[in-house]
Amino acid sequence: LDIFRFLMICMILFTIVSVFHVWSRFKLVDLNLRISESSRSLKQAEQEQKRLMLEVASLRTPGRIDAIAKGELGMALPTEQQIVLVK
Repeated sequence: LDIFRFLMICMILFTIVSVFHVWSRFKLVDLNLRISESSRSLKQAEQEQKRLMLEVASLRTPGRIDAIAKGELGMALPTEQQIVLVK
C-alpha cells in the first residue's frame, strides 16, 4: 500500500512537472513569435518613417511652394506700388 501511494505521488508530480514543461515551451514559442512580429512591424514603421521624411523634404522645397503659390493660388510678388513702408 505504501509503495502504491509513493508511486501515485510520483506519477502526479511527474504529470505536474510535464504539464509545466510543455506549457513553458509553448509560452517560449509564443513569445518568440511575438518578438518576430514586433521586429517586422518596427522595420516597416522605420521604412515608412524614412519615406515620409523624404516626402516632407520634397514638399518643403522653396521651388515647389513658389510654383503652388503662383500657379494654384494666383499669388505674385508685390509690385513697388503695393509696398507700404511702416515707420
